[in-house]
Amino acid sequence: MKTIYNFTKSFSQHELFRLLSQMQRSAVFVVSNITEGASKGFDKEFIKFLYYSMDSISELEA
Repeated sequence: MKTIYNFTKSFSQHELFRLLSQMQRSAVFVVSNITEGASKGFDKEFIKFLYYSMDSISELEA
């Protein structure tokens, strides 16, 4: 946690806003994709949306 804080301390307000915005969008996409996949009623569709959620998480990790 301290490493992250020290790393982001040098970021401009604009960079911090973009980072936080991306984190929020990724979180929303993960939940939305899981919900949508579960509502399809088919395992194959649900799995496809789980992969979409994993893609959103991967974007955040990058």
